Amino acid sequence: MRTILSAVLLAIVISASTLVVAQETLPPATEPVAPVKSPNADKIRELMVQKRDALNEYYKVVYAKYLAGQIAIVEVYDAESNLMSAKLDLAESPEERMELHQARVKLLKEQEKKLYAYTQSGQLPAGEHLQGKSRRIAAEIELLQEEDRQR
Repeated sequence: MRTILSAVLLAIVISASTLVVAQETLPPATEPVAPVKSPNADKIRELMVQKRDALNEYYKVVYAKYLAGQIAIVEVYDAESNLMSAKLDLAESPEERMELHQARVKLLKEQEKKLYAYTQSGQLPAGEHLQGKSRRIAAEIELLQEEDRQR
């Protein structure tokens, strides 16, 4: 019985000293460091704004061409999707990012339904809706990833 008790005490002493040594060898806790601003951050942001504005103008042109019967709706959807992505790139707050991700998923779901209807009615070639489906799936993945980042 004494042997068992001695062994247990010895194990406790060894465990305690191991913890003390481990704590002494851990690096000291550091304060969170604010991210360093890129030297090109202002120029990058300016270019992103220019890109968004150009895509907004392009969307207007494409939509007008669609209304005039000059192009297919698929081109309008592409322009609209690219514009939404550019807006998302410029989002500054987590809340704004979530709102844009959610709006993008909603938009792409609507587009996917319309594309499917167009392919079923023969207005678009068979399978054309699959590109819309893949865009919607990618947007849903990005939304879920954003949700995970914000947790």
